[in-house]
Amino acid sequence: MVEKDKDIVIIEAFNDTVWPWQKLENVDMVMAVRPGELIFYSPERVKKAVRVSDNKRNRIREITFSRVSEYLKPENHILLKPRIGLDQNDIISFIGEIVKKE
Repeated sequence: MVEKDKDIVIIEAFNDTVWPWQKLENVDMVMAVRPGELIFYSPERVKKAVRVSDNKRNRIREITFSRVSEYLKPENHILLKPRIGLDQNDIISFIGEIVKKE
């Protein structure tokens, strides 16, 4: 299993998918990107929201963010500036979020 062999694994979901596969257990950070913003969510809350929304229990990967968003509250966010990117304060804030999870 990838989680046991690596220190850091980045998983990019597609098509608004919330939880990429059922057996994914050890998640330290959940980030969502929308226009102009990077948002941080509690991994445990996201996982719980997915499980509550999954009425078939065998198709977690098909659950979209729009189905669980009402159960979630952002923990933090960073504004993304078009054509500028992240400034030094944004990078420090982003690193701070990562360090908090360690």
